[in-house]
Amino acid sequence: TVPAEQFAKDWPVTQASAVEAPGRLAIFQNIKKLTPDAFTGPTADRRQAVASFAQVLGIPVYELEAATTDELMKNTKLLQLAGGNTDAARSLAEFANPNTKMTKEGINRVVDQLMGIENMKIARADYLGKFRNDPVQYSQAMENFRQVADPRLFQEMTEEEVDKLRKTLKPRELNEITQKIRMARQLGIIQ
Repeated sequence: TVPAEQFAKDWPVTQASAVEAPGRLAIFQNIKKLTPDAFTGPTADRRQAVASFAQVLGIPVYELEAATTDELMKNTKLLQLAGGNTDAARSLAEFANPNTKMTKEGINRVVDQLMGIENMKIARADYLGKFRNDPVQYSQAMENFRQVADPRLFQEMTEEEVDKLRKTLKPRELNEITQKIRMARQLGIIQ
């Protein structure tokens, strides 16, 4: 009965997470697209205010940047809405998600990490979905996926970013992530 109970509890959550992931991925992709042209960093609010004031006076200064910053802020607010209904949950979501107070590079790094998490949710549902008709196999598949569950495996990275990550890992950590990659490939979770 344990595998059946695990399946009954896990599959609906896994499936719901995978259904929500593409919407969040679309927001993250929008943020990445908007970041280069938006006002970001510690002075973003002041630059946005100056641009808005100039436009009110009829001076067409930084119109593209101001509009892009508005759209970037809207997208970050959409992510905060997903954080929950309490003030604490919204504050935590605001802190954890990219925002205009961050540098462009910081925003892109955070977005890449968050996209890795969403891609992992989709991969988990795809992998476990193959076993949803057999609770015993599903239970084993859950354990297999748990062993490779690392958002970095699902994060898009350039060769340079991979090299940089490797240099920051201790030998034991590098060995662990290498084993996770090997196992994930054997299981068909990643290619």
